[in-house]
Amino acid sequence: MGVLYLVRHGKAAELREGAYDSLSATGWKQAAAIGQYWRAREQTFDHVFVGPRQRHQETLDGTFAAMGRTHHDVQKIDDLDEHAGLMVVKNTPSSWLETRPEAKEIAKRIASGESNRDDLLAAFRVVVRAWVDGELCPSDVENWSAFRERASRGLRTMVLSCAGRGTSVAFTSAGTIAAAVGGLLGANDRAVLDLSWRLYNASVTEVVIGRDGVSMRTFNETAHLMDDELRTQV
Repeated sequence: MGVLYLVRHGKAAELREGAYDSLSATGWKQAAAIGQYWRAREQTFDHVFVGPRQRHQETLDGTFAAMGRTHHDVQKIDDLDEHAGLMVVKNTPSSWLETRPEAKEIAKRIASGESNRDDLLAAFRVVVRAWVDGELCPSDVENWSAFRERASRGLRTMVLSCAGRGTSVAFTSAGTIAAAVGGLLGANDRAVLDLSWRLYNASVTEVVIGRDGVSMRTFNETAHLMDDELRTQV
């Protein structure tokens, strides 16, 4: 039997800081917390996988530094990239939000410059949910169905690479983890999206690989994040 740990990246920098793809100070602390937890348990890995984003690589780097280990032969897998939801949001005019009953007041605050972080997060969720439901269909981004297939393909690639044996770890994003395990569970699109919004930064999801196939054993584990300030979800 094999075990594969899927690690969501640590908290990224705020969008307004212009560097969302790099870890914030909290994100680095979260990565260190994973490493310290695994070091205390003398955890080792036979295979290490990482997505294409800087925040994926930095989470890997911070984790292994705290473990006191080097990470040779890391396999980069482009299929572990996040979905295109952020791009969809950036390309959706605020006037579209004004057409949504649940977002009219949010749209007004954004247009007036009086919005706060919670407003922006709520707007993001409205737009992404509409995209997942097929109400928004930008032609220049990967669609949701293609993303789900890509995430499942990434999981298959890792399972084949480790031949279903040993202990492996992958550093990726919330949507990718949700889509991969959602495929194993037969979850519908809305359920996968909801799963992605439940994942904590630097959480660990455990997948087991056995004779009967691949299955999820644990989801969104945060035993290593003992400090309340490290339990973030954005």
